[in-house]
Amino acid sequence: MNWFTRMCRQTGLLLHRSMPGPLKAPPRTVHCVTRTEEERPTSKITLRRTTIEEVEIDEGAELRKDGSQAFDDPPKGNHD
Repeated sequence: MNWFTRMCRQTGLLLHRSMPGPLKAPPRTVHCVTRTEEERPTSKITLRRTTIEEVEIDEGAELRKDGSQAFDDPPKGNHD
């Protein structure tokens, strides 16, 4: 290896070692609310439709006293 290639490699290794790992997403809970399956056979094929309704709850989100999720309220004032 010539000096420039070696310098580039060492710089890349140095940066790779000093960088933190990927960020982890906050834990989430998914609850299945309803699951509907429809099936309609025809002469040659069968048509199937599956509908899944889920609720995703972010564990790190702040909740209000009534149990609803707290979002940032829009700024108050006169907006035309």
